[in-house]
Amino acid sequence: IILSRGDTTNYLYVLISGQVDAYIEEDDRRIIVNTISSGESFGELAMLAGEPRSANIIAVKDCEVLVLQQEHIYKYLAESSGFGRNIIQMLAKKVNSLTEDVSCFALFDVYHRLARVLEQHANSGITDRLTQQEIADRVGSSREMVSRILKDLRTGGYISTENKRVCINKPLPKAW
Repeated sequence: IILSRGDTTNYLYVLISGQVDAYIEEDDRRIIVNTISSGESFGELAMLAGEPRSANIIAVKDCEVLVLQQEHIYKYLAESSGFGRNIIQMLAKKVNSLTEDVSCFALFDVYHRLARVLEQHANSGITDRLTQQEIADRVGSSREMVSRILKDLRTGGYISTENKRVCINKPLPKAW
């Protein structure tokens, strides 16, 4: 665990290498709200707002992280308008992405959220290594429900699985 929800710190983190998940956990239920990859940052919202961290950050692959102090960020913001524009653009993209995620949770059923996760994590039709529990944590569902949907998709020939990777064999159906 790199950061815990509720922490108050004055740092921004840039992931040099590796991968981390941002997640929220309540009553033994976990939901992954974002996966952060090399070159991306995290912690900037809480740092800039001066508020506690809104999510936990956990390394899912070995990581190298650059830690930047708030005072240095503010100094550089004052000195470089280009840096300020880049920060604003990055934050706007994150807000848009989070808005899309909230809309998905509010408007779509588990199948559509699962299909979205598979398509987002697919590279050339093959997903990263994701366990059924990890998929469930990303779609806000139980592992059992994810298992049933994946089984039906395998039976229909839409997907195949090997070594915790899902291969999308043909376009996923519009409904389950």
